[in-house]
Amino acid sequence: SRRQVCVMKGDILFCAVFSIFLRSIHNLQIEMSAVDECGAKVIEALFGKEPVYFIYSNNLTHLLPFRVSNPKILLSAEGGMLPESHFYNFVIQATDSKFIKFMKYLTRNRRKGRTLVITDQNGLATAALEWYWRNGVAYVAALSIDIRSRTNSLLFTGDPNDALNYGGNRTNVIHRQSCMGSITDTIPKATRNYNGCPVTVAVSVKSRYDFDPRDYTLNVTQEILNISFVVIHDIGNKGTLALIHGDVALTLGIFLYYHVSHVYARDNVVFVVPPADKISYVEVLIVAFRKEVWLSILLTFVLFAAAWYVICRFKVSLGTIIMNTVSITFSGSSNCIPSCSTARFLIMCYIIYSVHIQTAYLGELMRLLMSLPTGKHIGCLKVLMETNLSIWLDRESMNMFDMHLVNKSLERLENRDHRDCDPYNLTKTWYADKSFSFSVLLKTLQSIELSLQVPTPPYFVEDKILPTITNVFMTMDCASLIDSIDAIIDRLTDSGLYEKLDRDRKFDAEVKKNKFISEEEVVAFTFEHLSGVFVVFISGLLLSTLVFFGELVVHRFTK
Repeated sequence: SRRQVCVMKGDILFCAVFSIFLRSIHNLQIEMSAVDECGAKVIEALFGKEPVYFIYSNNLTHLLPFRVSNPKILLSAEGGMLPESHFYNFVIQATDSKFIKFMKYLTRNRRKGRTLVITDQNGLATAALEWYWRNGVAYVAALSIDIRSRTNSLLFTGDPNDALNYGGNRTNVIHRQSCMGSITDTIPKATRNYNGCPVTVAVSVKSRYDFDPRDYTLNVTQEILNISFVVIHDIGNKGTLALIHGDVALTLGIFLYYHVSHVYARDNVVFVVPPADKISYVEVLIVAFRKEVWLSILLTFVLFAAAWYVICRFKVSLGTIIMNTVSITFSGSSNCIPSCSTARFLIMCYIIYSVHIQTAYLGELMRLLMSLPTGKHIGCLKVLMETNLSIWLDRESMNMFDMHLVNKSLERLENRDHRDCDPYNLTKTWYADKSFSFSVLLKTLQSIELSLQVPTPPYFVEDKILPTITNVFMTMDCASLIDSIDAIIDRLTDSGLYEKLDRDRKFDAEVKKNKFISEEEVVAFTFEHLSGVFVVFISGLLLSTLVFFGELVVHRFTK
């Protein structure tokens, strides 16, 4: 009987242990079912089929829904190497200490992708939203999973720019969705109402030119998104505190540290150089015609002389024909006209040709002598660097050179005269003293010309070393705002408003130039204008005198 009692006690103990084991398995299945079903539903609603990084800490992964079809990578918060790109999606299992530590790392890298924080505490979920919002992250949601009941599992989302959330400093308005129902994506979108949220914009100059696409984009963004922009111009110490940096040139290095907007404008850095010296009077005799015209005149001379020689059937010496051709070319007549009608017709056509050439040449020569043209100014940075000219960098293009000084051709600029000057004052100084060179953006230079009412100075574009400047907005702290600005830029680009803005700028420039630059202005000639004509006349007079005395000497000795 004692043996039977012991057997019965052993069976009861075994049954109790087995029952506890079955209950734990059942509870585990319930927990796994709640995590997988609720988590998979939320991930599908927020991320679709995009890749997801699963982040865990303390070697705990029980809240991460692995049964999803998204491409996924599992990383540990303690030692995992996170990607440097700004565009990845993250699912983070939250714990108290490691969670806050990892969120600081994540915010320091300022990821642009979406983030889902999974925890089993409602209070920690709301705290995660507030913490992310205060650090400038808007694309975040928090999922609180009750592993015992799917009905108590909630998804927390909200808009940090809601009027009652005070720019993300409070969590007064939060949307809660139960996992028992359908999940909708309520993470803030790019184009939304910012409810007058103040945003600091740092710019290097106040206004570069009329119809500036930078100011136009900021004004449209302010109206559409209901943002209150606070523009600052002293970015020496405040630049790091500004949320948005305007009029920035797009370079490869920016992508490593900033969130960069789409390109909204393009421009070129040009170098204004001193005007070239006027050419000499001897050079005027050559530059009246281009090289190809002189070659065609010489070829016509040779062909005419050869045709005359052939038509005369080689009876007249070639030297005589060449001398007569020279006489016809310069004076339009000759003492030796053959009796052959074919040769006479050929000579008549050449005389008509030579008269027209002489008329065109003399007309152009007189025009050039009255106002001597200048030579060719400096046309590339390499030649400019070889000179002893001072090279000044204006305030706008200074940043462009700082970003491109890795180029060996630009490293030598560090040893030249760098002066961070206002473009307007720098251009005004150049017109008073044209003995130095300076860099400036082309559109800014064109605007300053209109303001000063001066003609366009000589300049060149160094597009081989310095590429076309593409202007963007950038930020380190507010990636979601850059997304909103991108949406505005895309709309303005697709609608052609940027192109219209550029056409209006050019049309306005033409209208203003016509007021102070007249193409048909009548100017009375001065002695300076006619000095070249007198030089030619005196030179011819001296040459004729020398020839006259030479003929007297020859005539005296021949008698």
